[in-house]
Amino acid sequence: MAAISLLVWLKWRLKIRWRNEWSKITIKFVLILFLELFKICFNLTIYLAVIFIFILHSDNLKEVVTFLNNEEIENLINGISALTVQEKTNVVWTIFFVQFCIFSIFSGIQASKWELNNGDDYLFQNVFWNNQDKKFILFYEQMVWNIKRLFTSLIPFLIAIILVTRPLFLQGLVTFVIIIVTYIVQTQLIAIIHNYLTIRKIRNERYFNYLIIQSLILKIAILTMGYFFGKVVSPWINTFPILGRVINQKAYEEWLFEGRRILQQGLNYIFDVFLWKYWPHNFMSRLAVASSELISWIYWSAWIITSIFVLFLLARMAERQISTRVIEKPTWLEKMFLVVAKGLVRLNKQIIIARVKVFCRDSYTLQRASGLFGGMLIWGLIGACSSLVRYTESDKVYYLVTTMVSYIIIFQLSALLFDSFLGHFSLDSDGKKLSLYLSSGQTIWNLFIQKLQLFLIISLPQFILCEIVFIILGGHVGYLMMIFVHIVNYLCFAVVHQIASFISPHYNFINKEQLDEYTDRTTVNTIVRMCMLSFVIPCLLLPLAFYIADYMDKTSFLIIQFVISPITILAVLIGSLFYVKRKHNRRLYIDDFNL
Repeated sequence: MAAISLLVWLKWRLKIRWRNEWSKITIKFVLILFLELFKICFNLTIYLAVIFIFILHSDNLKEVVTFLNNEEIENLINGISALTVQEKTNVVWTIFFVQFCIFSIFSGIQASKWELNNGDDYLFQNVFWNNQDKKFILFYEQMVWNIKRLFTSLIPFLIAIILVTRPLFLQGLVTFVIIIVTYIVQTQLIAIIHNYLTIRKIRNERYFNYLIIQSLILKIAILTMGYFFGKVVSPWINTFPILGRVINQKAYEEWLFEGRRILQQGLNYIFDVFLWKYWPHNFMSRLAVASSELISWIYWSAWIITSIFVLFLLARMAERQISTRVIEKPTWLEKMFLVVAKGLVRLNKQIIIARVKVFCRDSYTLQRASGLFGGMLIWGLIGACSSLVRYTESDKVYYLVTTMVSYIIIFQLSALLFDSFLGHFSLDSDGKKLSLYLSSGQTIWNLFIQKLQLFLIISLPQFILCEIVFIILGGHVGYLMMIFVHIVNYLCFAVVHQIASFISPHYNFINKEQLDEYTDRTTVNTIVRMCMLSFVIPCLLLPLAFYIADYMDKTSFLIIQFVISPITILAVLIGSLFYVKRKHNRRLYIDDFNL
């Protein structure tokens, strides 16, 4: 009876979510559907070709090696050719299960976030489920919904492996059962761990502060690792031979060889950890190749049983948590951002202060508060770049690193913060509350300015912290002149991140976690960011390229890159804001939106 109720719930909810995402068939829907089908066919073709050649015809690659005349590629191809078909198949399955385990982990985290931010408690009033049952039902809902993401990635990969290896029916059935059972158990385990820790964090200010401190310590550790990594590779970077019009071919080849040697040392350690036989992806890949291997069955069974035991243990612990989830707001967080807001905002100060208070008190923010201070990768890159700046012996390398920081790192820093708190920064994040703003005479332009100001206020402490760290670790006072460039770029990128919500707004979302799931919105966002990283930013870096290649002197480079370019960006930004104001600063009504 419980299983039937669960299936009815899933069927009903998934139907509602599908209609919420695609309320009607439009040209946009057809284009995105065509794009997704093209992506599936393209990925399937690539996977088939690569796996077919890798497993069955790797010997033919020797002709390619002879043409390229590269010793390292030749050694790699010879190593692949020396493997048996079963060993090659095991490698392919290992790669598949690594991606599968990563997807399972992210799916579990998303399932937990969906349950934490669920606003449909009234829907459970007429069902005879306790709080724990409701929690896991919401987990299942998001787990099933996430499967649609596999159609363009792992499912074409899986089909390609099956078509090339052609396993026996029993072997294929065993593999299918392993995938399904592992996904259900592992995803629920990750979901309940994340859910339990998050609820404990937002209910206890002391525990919240402890996790924030722990996050900062971890980021400092990543920063330190990045710094010492930059120190190790700085001698190699300093010998970069392509710093002029004339290229010394021999010096360039020696430089590449040294770089590959340094990279290989790091990769060898990573592969040793990655190929440890007790990782789940390794014994699952061995079962996919040979289901009769007893030791792999023992490892997999032990992993599943242990996961189920921990799952039930945490479920019982979570059951004792207060269902109302009384939240202790961390007052220091709100005070810090209110000081920033009162110091920066001049117009509509009370509205912005109210938004800051809502941001700091919302459980959505407290669940991911560690994101307020940047991501791990960003801190690692800041550490590496500041080390390269400190230990460089070349002006060209110095300006290469600092200019890349001014554009690429600043862009990624702003994008990561915006994505982490999309439920507050996005133009459509207020959802159906938009009707309240419209009825009070507000316009989309007013809402956009409020969101932009909120984003800049919340990001200011992180921005200042990164600048201070870079100045201290980099050890160059001349870096201060680039802060103006960083400020201009950050303002520009803050507007760029709103483009997707302007083009594909979804004010009728059910849950804030949906905002980054809508296919049309995700497609627009991907296109915008690809254009920024592959076209706009490279164009802005052209003065740097000319300077490195000796087609421009240092003075001209500094004037164009750090004076003319920022002024141009600022002019484009102001023009864009005037355009947005002209188009959206008009009275709208509820009937104009799909609410």
